[in-house]
Amino acid sequence: MKCNVCGSEQIDKLGPIKDRDIEAMYCAQCDTVFPSRYPTSAELNEYYSGFTAAHQHGSKLRENVATYYSKRKCRAILRQVRKYGPVNQVLDFGGGSGYFARGFKLNGVEVELYDIDKESMNVAEQRGIETISNVDFEKQYDLVFSSHVIEHYPDLHQFMEQTVKAVKPRGILAFCCPNKNANEFYRPSHVRNYRNRIESKPGELLATSRWFCFDPPRHLHAISEKTFSTLGKVHGLELLASFTEYSRCANFHSGDLPFPFLIKPLLKNKRALME
Repeated sequence: MKCNVCGSEQIDKLGPIKDRDIEAMYCAQCDTVFPSRYPTSAELNEYYSGFTAAHQHGSKLRENVATYYSKRKCRAILRQVRKYGPVNQVLDFGGGSGYFARGFKLNGVEVELYDIDKESMNVAEQRGIETISNVDFEKQYDLVFSSHVIEHYPDLHQFMEQTVKAVKPRGILAFCCPNKNANEFYRPSHVRNYRNRIESKPGELLATSRWFCFDPPRHLHAISEKTFSTLGKVHGLELLASFTEYSRCANFHSGDLPFPFLIKPLLKNKRALME
């Protein structure tokens, strides 16, 4: 078996996943965990049908609170990204029912949303968000933003190809996902839920306090900063910044963006510099 991120054949077995005919595999070369078998497209479509939309309906008060926080979060994202260039057009890739897209729009930028789930996009449209149903994007954006999507993709290189295609030359990609190397201390019961899915727990990889977000068919990869660095090199990107908030990993800490326990790599499309 080869790692589908870096191609290394030096793969370790971490152990079987409970209630699944799948084992957790680990590649030390790119510091990535992946399953021994990936779900089929049909299995994934069935699993995610209405997945995001089902969690988005609530009271008017809840909707107002979500609107407030989405605007605040996106203002922080834009402040960070604009250190590297102008941002006027944003694509929210895999944006579900429009939580972040709405936040970007409230901060005065033009935003469009792409998602594979039609029901979620219907909710986004009700919130006044322009949606795109075809992954073959007809234009490019200053910023391609994606939150909690890449770890769900069976093929990480396909994810990178689709997002890089949508960003302008010298544009920015900003991704959020769980950081497998962060020491999560805020929700220990949540950590145990993930950690206990692997029946055997080898050494440091699954230390007691380690945030290890891997539960196929949902999270198909446990990703690190090294994973993003590897992907960036393959797809002509420069890693500008990577940080994790609210974590004991002080070397990744930044107080600017209010996301817990996430890697947020800012990747710059440098292909224009090569032409």
